[in-house]
Amino acid sequence: MVGPETGYFHRRFIGRESFRGLVAGTDGTRFHAVIQDRNGDKYEYDFSDDELPEKQRADVRVGSPVVIHIGFEYRGSTKINMMKIYLANYERKKSATRAELIKRKAASWTF
Repeated sequence: MVGPETGYFHRRFIGRESFRGLVAGTDGTRFHAVIQDRNGDKYEYDFSDDELPEKQRADVRVGSPVVIHIGFEYRGSTKINMMKIYLANYERKKSATRAELIKRKAASWTF
């Protein structure tokens, strides 16, 4: 059952801005990324490893491609602002073909 009485809500994320970039440095608990928005504007930002999905935290390395989505999510009728961060090279079953595609895509990003 879905509703306020159960604590379960339908969730739908609506993205407003997307960034892509590369991890420029890491110290084990935080990482520094150089990111770019859709217009080509560049930014540098520090993220906590806690902002990544738990399964990706151990995979943060210099040069890893990172994707950030900023938007909001509805939980029932409540609108909540959100930022979703994940490593673009993450997948459960890693394959050499997928790794090569990601490597070429990340190499094409100009910063």
